Amino acid sequence: GPTDFETRHICLDDAWGQSATSRLPNGNTFVAMSGEYMYEINPEGEVVWQYAEGPAKAFRYGCDYSGIQALLNVDCHCDNDGSAFINDCAACVEGNTGIQDDAFDCYCIENGEAFVDNCGYCVGGITGIAPESVDCNCDLNGSAYLGDCSICVEGNTGIAEADIDCNCTVNGTAVLDDCGYCTGGTTGVEPCGTGIDEQAFGNQKVKIFPNPTSGTIYIAGLAEQGENIRLSVFDLTGNLILESENSSSLHLQALPAGTYFISVGQDSKPIYYQRFSLIH
Repeated sequence: GPTDFETRHICLDDAWGQSATSRLPNGNTFVAMSGEYMYEINPEGEVVWQYAEGPAKAFRYGCDYSGIQALLNVDCHCDNDGSAFINDCAACVEGNTGIQDDAFDCYCIENGEAFVDNCGYCVGGITGIAPESVDCNCDLNGSAYLGDCSICVEGNTGIAEADIDCNCTVNGTAVLDDCGYCTGGTTGVEPCGTGIDEQAFGNQKVKIFPNPTSGTIYIAGLAEQGENIRLSVFDLTGNLILESENSSSLHLQALPAGTYFISVGQDSKPIYYQRFSLIH
């Protein structure tokens, strides 16, 4: 017979025909010697069962066979009214087996190290599939990867990394302004402009100081501009933090330290944008 079997058994006697099962669920081997007798041996080669009949063909079913379970009212461990069952790996588990169902990894190895990854692949352990060989697009040996925005790009995604703007929007139009902040597109933030502290405002100069500030920021050059002057402070995502009308200073001590934008406007029309830093 084949020489590459993991286990070979030499029959106890000669017979005109012999047959053997693969390992039974209990680890034993069943042998039928045609015209002689049948027996079962354990992994150590010891006879644990023998029957003095030797039909030409014989099969031995274990309790893992559903027909035997129904006939004898036993579970797969051969326990009457037991609770052991055959799991997805075709192993008899739970009940009195001493084997927990969750002891098998996804490759059906008891106490194995394989696991199902986020893409549904069984990887690691002895699967031969390294976890890192599945890309973020769930392609085996693919070339997609997570870009700076944690978006899966390249490979078979159909998304080039260059298609994502600074606000992490695919095919977006946001760009970095002169101050280095992500503006436009869906950010809700206007560009900071030239990035200096003085801008033309009518026939006067507007000056915002100090920058950075530890709590209060002053705006000079507004006195001659009349009424309806509005000061607005936004965070970097464009959310309005506070507003003040016809005032030349803002008290920001209650705000967290960080970078903000101040907008100077008249009659609800923004005229000047400037970023500033608040430090405590």
